[in-house]
Amino acid sequence: MRGRKKMRDNLIYEFLEILNEPDPPQVLLLKGIYLAADWIKSLDLMDARRIYTYMEEQLKRSGDIPIKEQIIKVLQLLDNPDSIRLLEYIIRDGDEIHGKYLVNHAIAAKKKLFEK
Repeated sequence: MRGRKKMRDNLIYEFLEILNEPDPPQVLLLKGIYLAADWIKSLDLMDARRIYTYMEEQLKRSGDIPIKEQIIKVLQLLDNPDSIRLLEYIIRDGDEIHGKYLVNHAIAAKKKLFEK
């Protein structure tokens, strides 16, 4: 059991490292968002599930916190049922838990997924 926790922590640490990859100076490319989405797409099913579980845990936290915005942007690039489920979670819980900005961002992200 201990080895699994360590492996999970390393995977999450790697996700966070990729997600927070800095953009070049004076340019907003959201480099980390695109790298994280591509990285998740490259994972095997079990590892991808671990990352989705981590993202879900973060999205369940109350308030308008920066990691939630990053996760919404990543989910928008991952066209699969789990992404839609997590976006719907934010939308369903609403403004009181996640803040109006994040709920609106989740609605827009879900809409873009359905336009693909």
